[in-house]
Amino acid sequence: PAPTPAPTPAPTTEPTTAPASTSPAPAQPTPAPTSASTAAPAPASTPVSQVPGAAACLEYGFDINSCYTEHGYAVGDCMCTPGKYDGQYTWYMWVCTKKHGKLQENRICSQNCENSCTS
Repeated sequence: PAPTPAPTPAPTTEPTTAPASTSPAPAQPTPAPTSASTAAPAPASTPVSQVPGAAACLEYGFDINSCYTEHGYAVGDCMCTPGKYDGQYTWYMWVCTKKHGKLQENRICSQNCENSCTS
C-alpha cells in the first residue's frame, strides 16, 4: 500500500514575530540643557567642626551659610550665634573676632550678611 500523506495544518490567526532587525536602533534625541545642568557647581560645603558655633545654630534648625567668606573672612574667623525673639530662637548672626586668623575688633554679620559685616 502507498504511504498516507500527513495532514496539512490548519491556518492560524496568531501573529508571527518579525525577524530581528539588523539595522541600528534609532538615535535618541539629546535632552535640552536645564538650568541645573548648566549652573555653576556649588561650592564644597565646610565641615561643621570647622565652623565655631555651627552645632548650636544647627541644633535650633537653622540652615547656616558661610556668607562671611564673601566679605574677606575665612572659615573659623566667625562664630554662628543663635538669637532669640519672643522667647524662641528665630535668627542667627556671625560674630567675627578674627580676619584670616588675626585678631580684630569684633564685627557682626547678619545671618545673610546683608549688612556687609560692618556692624
